[in-house]
Amino acid sequence: MKSAEFLKLLEEDEYDFSGEDLHDADLECLNLDGLDFSHANLAGAHLQKASLDTADLRAACLDGADMREASLGRVNLSGASLVASDLQQADLSEALLEKAILCRANLGKAILRKAWLEEADLSESILEASDLEMAKLHQARLGSANLRQANLLGADLSLADLSLADLREADLCEANLCGAILRGADFRQANLEAADLRQAQLQGARFEGAKLADAQIDSPEFLPERERTLWEVLTLGGAEKDLHGVDWHGLELIGVELRDANLAKANLAGANLDGANLGGANLQGADLSRAILSGVDLSEADLSGANLQGVRLGREVAVPPANLQDANLTQANLFEACLFEVDLSHADLSKANLRRADLRKAKVVDAIFEDALLEEAKLPSSITKDQLAKARFIRRRWELDELGPPDKTRRSFLQRMSEHLDEAMVFEGFESFEGAVEVVLYELQQFWIDPHGSEGRQLLKTFCAHAK
Repeated sequence: MKSAEFLKLLEEDEYDFSGEDLHDADLECLNLDGLDFSHANLAGAHLQKASLDTADLRAACLDGADMREASLGRVNLSGASLVASDLQQADLSEALLEKAILCRANLGKAILRKAWLEEADLSESILEASDLEMAKLHQARLGSANLRQANLLGADLSLADLSLADLREADLCEANLCGAILRGADFRQANLEAADLRQAQLQGARFEGAKLADAQIDSPEFLPERERTLWEVLTLGGAEKDLHGVDWHGLELIGVELRDANLAKANLAGANLDGANLGGANLQGADLSRAILSGVDLSEADLSGANLQGVRLGREVAVPPANLQDANLTQANLFEACLFEVDLSHADLSKANLRRADLRKAKVVDAIFEDALLEEAKLPSSITKDQLAKARFIRRRWELDELGPPDKTRRSFLQRMSEHLDEAMVFEGFESFEGAVEVVLYELQQFWIDPHGSEGRQLLKTFCAHAK
């Protein structure tokens, strides 16, 4: 049937086109809602922006059809063939696609919310950034499919084949992947929180950077070490666990249980630890810069030498302040930290950097501030004269000998920087320019000099000029 003949029948209110041959027909932008195209041949048809809501397309052939931006809400495509069809940005909400063949189809940014795709063949298809929230994909074939950044929130993927599928940055929160074949699948940076991965085949799958909190996994040995450790802590708790040197920067660790854990030299920069229990934890030399620590229990924790620059420890809306009773904060970097209403009773802040820190209404009963830097800090009214007498309010320049024995190369390098700003400098002992810069930035931080301030900028400018 030619397009003109079809249009004439359509004008005559014909609704039954079942079994008709409409291959390559131009049906672009037409209203075809509710029509019967079951078993019809629509291969190569032009259906861009056409409306086919509630239409009957059971067992129809739509191979290579152009259906971009088409409206296919609640359409019946059960058993239909859509091999290599183009369904980009099409709306297939609540569509019936059981046992449909969609291999190599392009469904990029398509809407498939609550669609029924049980036993459908989507192998090698493109579903990038598509919306499959609450979709039914039980026993669907998705081998080598591109599901990057797809929304699969609450989707049923039980017993589905996702081998070699690309699911990077996809949202699979609360998804059912029970018994799914996930061999070689890529879940990097994906959200799998509260997902069910029991009895799933995880051999060769990648999970680096994936969110796995509360996920049900019975084969954690296939997870990368970092993700496995994090999953165990978030799911089973990390009390007394040895987590020395873990890299959890920027992660959501709300309410995590880490009492008495060993987190020495851990990287928790920018992490959200709101309401976490870190009482008695070893955080020596840990990086907690810019971390959110509102409501955290840090009582009796050892934070000596830790970097807490720019952290939020104070009271937030409806969140209690952190508890730092008896905490060891010697030499900790608390530059510009928010310690509003924080309990620092009996805490040791000797030699800590509290420059520009906000300690208003903080509890500082018997807290030790010996040699602590309080320049431009906002102090609580309860702090005593004896406590202030032992603190200082002016930064010292280049306190090289006080901070322990730095290696000879570093010391001589810093001395040259401070003493010969306008003279040529020798950069011996460094393998690369980048290595020297790293040492400079590290030492600026150790000696509480802001790299973005006038002093730090001048040193870096001079360094770079001579290094070139």
